[in-house]
Formats: sequence, C-alpha cells, structure tokens
Amino acid sequence: MLKLCGGLNFVDVRDVAIAVVNSINNGDAGERYLLGACNQTMNEFIKKTCCLLDQRTPILKVSKKVTWLLSKFLSPLEKTGILSPMMEPVSIEMGSVFWYFDSSKASKKIGFTPRDPEITIIDTLIDLMEKDLGSNWYPLLQKGIQSKLICEDLIPSKSNNGDIYLITGATGCIGMRLIHRLIKEGKKIRALVLKNDPKIKELPLEVDVVIGDVCDMKSVCKALDGVSTVFHLAAIVGDWGKDSVYNKVNVFGTYNVLSQAAALGVHCLLSSSIVVYGDQLNNISCPESTSYGRSLGPYSRTKIEQEKIAWLLHNNSGLALTVIRPSNIYGPGSQPWVIDTLKQIKSRFPSYVGSGKGNAGLCHVDNVVELFYIASLKKDKSVGEVFNCCDELDITWKMYFNDLARIGKAPKPWSIPSVIAKLIAFVLEPSYKLFMFSNRPAITFEVLNLVDTDTKVPMDKAKEELGYSKCIDYKKGLESIREFHEVI
Repeated sequence: MLKLCGGLNFVDVRDVAIAVVNSINNGDAGERYLLGACNQTMNEFIKKTCCLLDQRTPILKVSKKVTWLLSKFLSPLEKTGILSPMMEPVSIEMGSVFWYFDSSKASKKIGFTPRDPEITIIDTLIDLMEKDLGSNWYPLLQKGIQSKLICEDLIPSKSNNGDIYLITGATGCIGMRLIHRLIKEGKKIRALVLKNDPKIKELPLEVDVVIGDVCDMKSVCKALDGVSTVFHLAAIVGDWGKDSVYNKVNVFGTYNVLSQAAALGVHCLLSSSIVVYGDQLNNISCPESTSYGRSLGPYSRTKIEQEKIAWLLHNNSGLALTVIRPSNIYGPGSQPWVIDTLKQIKSRFPSYVGSGKGNAGLCHVDNVVELFYIASLKKDKSVGEVFNCCDELDITWKMYFNDLARIGKAPKPWSIPSVIAKLIAFVLEPSYKLFMFSNRPAITFEVLNLVDTDTKVPMDKAKEELGYSKCIDYKKGLESIREFHEVI
C-alpha cells in the first residue's frame, strides 16, 4: 500500500443529518455552513484504520505522478481480476490534496458538534466486520445497519433507573466469583452468556440468564435493559490466536457493550489487564499513570485498543467508566495461572524462565472481585479512574510454581534460560504465523513478558481513594486452589 501525502476532513453522516435539521430550524436564509470534523492528514487517517484492523501501515512513499501512472497501467489487469483493486486515478488526485475545512460558523450558528473521527471509524468497521467479507460485502453491511435499528427500538430511553447488575463473561474465573459475591450482597444479577457455553449450568438459579454475544448488538441491548451497572469481563484471553477473533470480541465487542451503556447512562466497570503496560512491565514500576507500552501479542494489543475505545466513549459520549487492571490472577478457575500451568508442570515442560526470582505479580481472584465490588459501590470516586489490582506479595515465579506443583502432586518445576526462551520465541512466532499453524508455539513473547519479569504493580491508588484492602492472603489463596483442584 502506498502513502498519500494529502490531508482530509471527513464528517460522520449522522452528524450531517442532525446539522441539516438544525439548519432548517435555526439557520439563516441564504447562508452556507461547512460541516466537517477535525482536519487530519491521509496518513493519520490510514494509520488509525490500520491499527484497528491490525494491518501494517504503508511504508512506501511515491510521488503523485508515479502513483497515478502506476494506477493507469495496472487498471486493465485489475478489471480482469488478476490483481486486487488499487486506488483509482481520481482517488489518488484527491488523496494528494489537503481538504481542510473550518466549521466554526456552523458550530456557532446551528450548534454543529461533530463526533470524534475515531468513533466514526470504529462504527464503520463494526458495520463491515465479519470473518470474511468477500463478495458478501453489501448484504453484511445491510445486516449490520439492520441490527442497529433493531437495537434502537429496544432502548427505552436515554436514562436507565434499573437496579440490575449485568455481567458479561459471567462464566469465567472472575465472573463466577463475582456472581456469588453479588448474590451474597442481595443484588439482582443478569448474565450475558454464549448459547453453547458449557458452564451455563453452573450459574446459580438467582441469575437472570440472557443468551447472546457481546458481538451481537441486539443481544447486548436486551441484556442492558433495566441495568444500573455492567461489569464487562468478556474477552478472549491468551497469548496466541487469530487477530480477527481478538479484534471481534476484545475491541468491537467492547464497543458494543460500552456504547449502549453510554446511551443508557449505565455505570460500566471494565476489566482490563496489566498487559496494557506492555514491555514496560520488566523495566519500571507501573502505577496507573504509566503510559501504554509496546504490545507483544494479540491479547495485549487488543486490551490497549479496548481501553482507548472506552476512554473515547467516556470523553465523547459521557460513559460512566471505571477501569480495573488486574495483574496475574490465580485462584479457583484461573485458566492461565492454575489450570494451564499445572498441565505444563505435569507434562515436564519448562515452567519458569531463568532463575525465577522475579516477582510473580499475583492477585487472587477474590481480591479482584473485591475491588470490582467496592468500585461499583463508590461510583462517585471510581468513575473516570483506572485502578491496578495486585496483591503485592513477595512471591517469586519459582516459589509460586513450586507451591502449585505440590498442590497438584506434580513433578518439581524446572526452568529454561532466558536467552534460549527468547531465541525460541523469536524463531517460532514468525514461523507459526507464516505457515498459519492453528496451535500455539511452545513459547511466545506475550508469555515471556509476564513470566520473565520482576512485576511491580502498586495498589496505592485503590487503597487511598476507595479504601480497598485484600480479603485473601497467599496462604488462603493456595488453600482455595487445593480445594478447587480436589473438586476437578
């Protein structure tokens, strides 16, 4: 793909429609009003879109004349279907010019207020998103628009005075424990659960179950009806997989839930992760003010994108947002740090990296639940804030894996040198992507960024602002794993 050297100002068609109505009602006869959002270069626009689609941004910069001639030369081949369509000459001409506008007159006279262009891009991608658009582009677009119209009919009003607590990802590690905590507190609970979820039978009878998917706007709207608070926990978790799957659930699914929560005035508590700190986890202490780091896999990348979308909705659509960033969650039901780790130890694969003396940054699932619950009660202090969630234990990876092995009656864990682990990841990751293997590599950079790290994630903010204190110490945490292991 070629870089374009121009700039543009595009505007959301929904904002144009509102402005047209306002100009009829409030505009002056004979006046003209320019309607545009923010001015940006073509490269800025393409970069944002590529980032959301997880596509490589253009790196080749060619003059307008050369690009135009190349387009004219390849046009006949494109028509035969031999080549995929390239930009038309007229598009290249337009993309090389700066189309910048000043909409201040429209803002003052008719109250024109354009939305953030990134929101428009996200909305457009949701309309177009499907596993494979192919030749079904138009039917899928119509289907997406139709689902939004159905959704609007389901929304009763712009205010929501319900007293129901909605949980997405309710059958996961955090979700199950949160449900029991909320039942104990006498709360009304609703769970948005996938149709074929095998754990749906484990949900308590007190839970109002809505069968649906965060990727389906209709079921999201149905689940949010009468809700006062939503705990958005649903996510694809792991260190390997198709980018399209991570994007669909972690990015676009999040937008579905949070955009409708914003429309209804619902308080949203978003489950993020310390992986948003990226490669900084191994270098510095990471309080909540730490900027996003460099992502090392699909999970950390989409968690960063998830947060960015959440804050866009908070800043532009009034979403009452609280973000919780749990560290490495252990305890009953923890897939990566209990179930999968025990399988790894029992299979006699290396369990930790190097000396294993780095802090494991553990957080018991019940302590995560405690922070979510306190943050939901103290809405006046938690909205608009981010809170780390970590037990701040002096427990290293080697200590934890040895304790886990004793509970699971597994062989003593052993390690792999850090240099060798990184070399294996360096070789395997691109190879697996190149040959499109469905299974995960033995070692990935996403995992190495957590287990080959001396994790420092302070909890001062939650303690000082919300009065948080953990309810489970390490000894009780291990005991809960022992009880869980005996059951399974």
